[in-house]
Amino acid sequence: MSFKANDGTEVKACAEIFADRAEIGLIAMCVSFLIVGVNFALKVLLVELIKSLRLKTVTIETTYTMITIFVGQFINTAVLIVLNNASFKDFDGGAGPLSLIFSVGTETDFSVTWYRTVGTTIMRTMTSQAIWPLIEFVMFYGILNFTRCLDRKFTNDTFKTNALSVQAYVDIYAGPEYLIHYRFAAILLQIGVAFCYGCTMPPLYGIACVAFIILYINERCLVCYYYREPPSFDERLTVLTLEIVKWIPFIMLPMAFWQLGNR
Repeated sequence: MSFKANDGTEVKACAEIFADRAEIGLIAMCVSFLIVGVNFALKVLLVELIKSLRLKTVTIETTYTMITIFVGQFINTAVLIVLNNASFKDFDGGAGPLSLIFSVGTETDFSVTWYRTVGTTIMRTMTSQAIWPLIEFVMFYGILNFTRCLDRKFTNDTFKTNALSVQAYVDIYAGPEYLIHYRFAAILLQIGVAFCYGCTMPPLYGIACVAFIILYINERCLVCYYYREPPSFDERLTVLTLEIVKWIPFIMLPMAFWQLGNR
């Protein structure tokens, strides 16, 4: 339903305006969860690809996995969404290769509309990424319990099983493997996105802080009561993570110069 203003033009009713805004907000939230879902699928794919390389030691395999997961998720979360909405007509006049590849975008700089669209999507995505460890635990814990109940035919007797060997029984009732590389990659992702866009979107620092608190409490509890005993790693993975963190602020410098340069 629409109404006519004093000058004769038709305007939308308040209900239609609020309905349109709610629909846009729902779509934006779905996009954020979709990015998180793609990050999870990317993690699983990269883990399997690195395992197929058959590297010499578990530490080397874990190191390669952590780096590839971080780089892949950072590109998917912080780079592709920006390029998808970017317009390069100021660089090549709208006829160059960049404009042909990224022909959908309309944002030529970090303008007000950029923060309303792309900026809010990044913040929603990182918020979803912060609470993802809790969602992941609930999801996989439910699947694990359902598998155990199915094995004992939905009875309370844990000694009743359809497993054909002791190892098969242990695999069902033991917890999942602890993927330490995925945790390091999640920490690097929060730090990388926060430093990349946090200069003009300071709530990203708060979101990263909340993500670290959730991850710390979640991992402390699950390592004790949920996961299998993890294998012994040396300090190289932790040292490598700290070395990568040292270089992340250098990503912030050109981005902050570009963002603050838009008056």
